[in-house]
Amino acid sequence: MAHGDSREAAAKEIQDALKLALDTYSQNNGMRPPPKNSAAAALGHTGGSVTSSKKSLAARLNGKKNGRPKKSGRKVVAGR
Repeated sequence: MAHGDSREAAAKEIQDALKLALDTYSQNNGMRPPPKNSAAAALGHTGGSVTSSKKSLAARLNGKKNGRPKKSGRKVVAGR
């Protein structure tokens, strides 16, 4: 997450972080640096997984009901 007094300042912070990451990547001959804590890396990988048996089941059940349930009580705003 980037912070700044304006959108331009936040965008510059993002660009600086990306440049630093790319410089680090090139210094390591294109290899990602190893994780500092392998247990945390494994947990992050598991938590960031986009598929699971529960998600697959929910998607199948929602598909049988013509898609994901609509949220009630919310206004639809054009352009969002």
